[in-house]
Amino acid sequence: MRRLALAALLVLTACGSPTVVAGPTTTTETPPPDPLTVCANQLDYWVGQKLAGVTDTYEYQAMGLTGDQYEVFKVLTDDAIKQRDAGTLRDGWVREQATEKCRGILAKANPSAPGWP
Repeated sequence: MRRLALAALLVLTACGSPTVVAGPTTTTETPPPDPLTVCANQLDYWVGQKLAGVTDTYEYQAMGLTGDQYEVFKVLTDDAIKQRDAGTLRDGWVREQATEKCRGILAKANPSAPGWP
């Protein structure tokens, strides 16, 4: 009997404490940002960098821009610098223009076209 009790004790010790199974966890998925917001954010950021005097130059792909976005970036940057230098650049102008231009870019986008977007 003593051997049986010792064997049972060893088995219980080897098994450790009972495992507690946690209940189901809930995860919340963040929806992806809409393409208009992403496009406008990118243009607003990079034009802001130029207005702030950042002199680093990047290829448009390194900036995360498409060719169309880069063309808009160059025009917006030139216009914003002119307005800033004239003292007429108002807060939010770059963002408004970026959003408007991005609407045009997205309107002509063809997601089923071959090649890079």
